[in-house]
Amino acid sequence: MPNQPIHSPKDYSEVLRLLEVNDPVHANVLNPLLERLLNNNSFIKAFADELAKRITSVQDELIVQINGVKVNLLSDLQKRAVLGENNQSINLFKATNVSIDTRSVTPTYTNGLLTKTVEKDGNTVVKTTELIYDANGALKNVKVLAGGKTATTTLNYNPDGSFSGTTKAVT
Repeated sequence: MPNQPIHSPKDYSEVLRLLEVNDPVHANVLNPLLERLLNNNSFIKAFADELAKRITSVQDELIVQINGVKVNLLSDLQKRAVLGENNQSINLFKATNVSIDTRSVTPTYTNGLLTKTVEKDGNTVVKTTELIYDANGALKNVKVLAGGKTATTTLNYNPDGSFSGTTKAVT
């Protein structure tokens, strides 16, 4: 029994004949539909394999160029799905994330307290974190400067000195 033919070059079509109620269940009716679906699948697989070879940039964009056409694969929706859509988003991970990071972190201490860290990628400062303490040595603010934004976390304490919570702001 022969296999369904795979076109060469591979092709894709969104046109698929609609089966009618009175169509006979016959190979002459079903085989062209199966052939189209199989060839679409083969085209998509070949496209994905080629795409994996041609990824040129992964930063704020994922740019791929195929047959002279540049495509940005990271749409706003995809970015939100990765980074979270808002402050109430929760990203769940069910696998271990191993990142390859070549950044260096340089700490600064003042009077025995960690007061600053500077994170660099080569000679480029990527992130600076400032830790600010009150007169009693309790951590009061943590300011993270990255990407032109400052995220400040303020730690709040009860009159007895016990921790009561945090507030956050981005400027």
